[in-house]
Amino acid sequence: MTVIRRILSFFNLSVDEKEIYRNEINLENTRRTLYLSLIAIPVSLIHIVLFGLKFNLASGIEKEWVVAIILSHMVIFFTTTICSILIYFFSYRTRKNNIISKVCTTAVLFLLLFMGAILASFDQYITSAITPYLNTTIIVGLIFLIRPLYSTIYYLTTYLIFYFALAQTQLNQEILISNQVNGLSITAIGLCLSYILWRSNLTRIKQSKQILLQNKALYDSNAEKDKFFSIIAHDLKSPFNSIIGFSNLLVEQVKNKEYEGIEKYAV
Repeated sequence: MTVIRRILSFFNLSVDEKEIYRNEINLENTRRTLYLSLIAIPVSLIHIVLFGLKFNLASGIEKEWVVAIILSHMVIFFTTTICSILIYFFSYRTRKNNIISKVCTTAVLFLLLFMGAILASFDQYITSAITPYLNTTIIVGLIFLIRPLYSTIYYLTTYLIFYFALAQTQLNQEILISNQVNGLSITAIGLCLSYILWRSNLTRIKQSKQILLQNKALYDSNAEKDKFFSIIAHDLKSPFNSIIGFSNLLVEQVKNKEYEGIEKYAV
């Protein structure tokens, strides 16, 4: 039961963690999505142009592969372009809309995982490599801060897509089984990266918030202390002025040798 509770606590968020997720992590993911989209747009465009130049030179199964790659990168190009525009206007230029930003972030995240699986399956027409799936799995794990529950759903769903899509294009059973097993290992690595980065960043943010709260408490404490000493100083000012005045008067009495008045003022 203890192990089950620990597993559930890992996937569930506390009240403070939910607040951090809504107010800080979502914003950070939106920012990273915009930057990643600005990289994905020219990369996809380059792929479209380079494979477009090969279109007339290819034939048979190679031509099908070229067409599939071009169409896939066109989907990436248009989706990331639309999402980056929406994020820019609804997060930085006009009135903020967190729902649109979150939808765009989720769309880009899942698009990368999905297209990595699809591109890897298309590559089976001419090669046994699954590099696109490896790249997108690692990139998503390193860039996005995803809740463990969502991360598990995204990665397992993508692996199922990869598993069945690969079977449609890779006819060699030995290579197919090998790639499916390797894909499972890659998925596990991506999940581990996602879990580790999520927990480390969440811990860092919580510690930063705790430090800010402690600094604020210390500032408030110092302010209260300064106020307290100010009140004490004000209350002691009059008595000390009186004491100083009498002391000066006694000194004058001694200088003038008026000893009879000293006893009067000293009592």
